[in-house]
Amino acid sequence: MTALDWREIPELEYVDLQDSSVLSWSEIAHSLKFRLEASLWPGHADYSDPKPNEHTCYKIAELVFTNTFRVDGLLSMADVVPASNTDGSVDYGAIDTMQRDANGVWLICGDFGSVRVHCGDCTFRTL
Repeated sequence: MTALDWREIPELEYVDLQDSSVLSWSEIAHSLKFRLEASLWPGHADYSDPKPNEHTCYKIAELVFTNTFRVDGLLSMADVVPASNTDGSVDYGAIDTMQRDANGVWLICGDFGSVRVHCGDCTFRTL
């Protein structure tokens, strides 16, 4: 197995994680779930025209790592200082990098920290 960048995952082909905002995360029942305000681009099935003052389409979505058997480095949301936005909302920054190494372990890095996820699969879906 070779290293895999998130841009190579078909479900994320028209998603820009670096322009998406992490709203929350949770680890439940052998899964790690990131809730995002996802940046969707033309070509994504759920893309629609951007709202005024937005440069692309943003939708609430989930990035889920399933069949996890080990998660290293995941901080609680209480231990991470969120960013306060001009509209009063808060987020935890973007996912700067997300790669799966040759051993199948995902490394996800952003303002929320660096997390290593030993899991079976990664899925993405808009809500």
